[in-house]
Amino acid sequence: EQDVTIRNRQHSKTLMYLAGNLYNWWLALPEPRGELIGGEAGIRLPGDPDTTVGVDAAYVPPDVVVRQTGESTIVEGVPTLAVETLSPSDT
Repeated sequence: EQDVTIRNRQHSKTLMYLAGNLYNWWLALPEPRGELIGGEAGIRLPGDPDTTVGVDAAYVPPDVVVRQTGESTIVEGVPTLAVETLSPSDT
């Protein structure tokens, strides 16, 4: 059996408001825009050793997007913005 994190309603509302605002901001950017990703999106940060994190939302700039392959399941590189929204139960 797998542990599942249940988020509360306030957490979900906050993420939706954030996503809507990020999307409107993204639409106003000139091409190429980069990408918005979300939903515990995986990001591998370079280092020694590399670190992989999951975030609620992120903006990945065009220079990082072009380095991804069609088989990429996580972002390889540093996003400009990464957001993690904590629930009241998070410690």
